Amino acid sequence: MPTPSLRAIVTLLSLIVLTACGDTTPPPDPVPGPLAYRLVSPNGDEGAALFSLPAGAVTDVAQDPAAAGTRTLFHEDDGVLYVAVIGTGHGEIRFRVEARDTRAPPAITLVEVVDPTNRIRPLAGYSLEVVR
Repeated sequence: MPTPSLRAIVTLLSLIVLTACGDTTPPPDPVPGPLAYRLVSPNGDEGAALFSLPAGAVTDVAQDPAAAGTRTLFHEDDGVLYVAVIGTGHGEIRFRVEARDTRAPPAITLVEVVDPTNRIRPLAGYSLEVVR
């Protein structure tokens, strides 16, 4: 049986040492702060929208002052925060959150949208834009 070469032994030891010396830099501290979101609609004006997000990702939800005439309501249920934005049928669907970390914005899901006459719309084509 051939003996391992010195080069193979040194290479193996180097890999073991490099693997053991992983990055020990602590993660950066979270940067809390406000984030504003705007629903981008393929249909134009909307009547209302319902969103969900992890409750632990934010400390507060509020109406966005840029969306005059809308009403923002929220409710937490089993670790999920539901946010309803009720519009006037004219203008944007927007809301604000106080995020625990603005560098890692919460994952927000669009649950339902209704048109200005309260008919449910298909969710295809919608997106949510951070407008800070």
